[in-house]
Amino acid sequence: EGEGQWLVLHATAEWSERNREASAEDVIREMTASFLDIIQAEQQPDQSLAHRWLYAKAGRAGAGSFWWPEHRLGVAGDWLNGGRVEAAWESATDLVGRLTGWAPDKSG
Repeated sequence: EGEGQWLVLHATAEWSERNREASAEDVIREMTASFLDIIQAEQQPDQSLAHRWLYAKAGRAGAGSFWWPEHRLGVAGDWLNGGRVEAAWESATDLVGRLTGWAPDKSG
């Protein structure tokens, strides 16, 4: 265990929307076939898993994070900042800024 390689494949929002009703098995099959075609390989993976973010849409986008200093409680997550994977990172970065006074360079 722990040997070999792990790969994570992400689809575009457009592809995901077109394939919203597809089964996890169909998603794995199509994404794996596309990936193997791109890298010009034939070796199939030993194991596959599909994690679909079907319900990751935020009802209240743009909140970034929440921090209640009187309770020493902070909350971060993709659901606070647009529902996309990178929104989780942005939300966590926002919370770190609230905790430390640090502000990331967003210029590039």
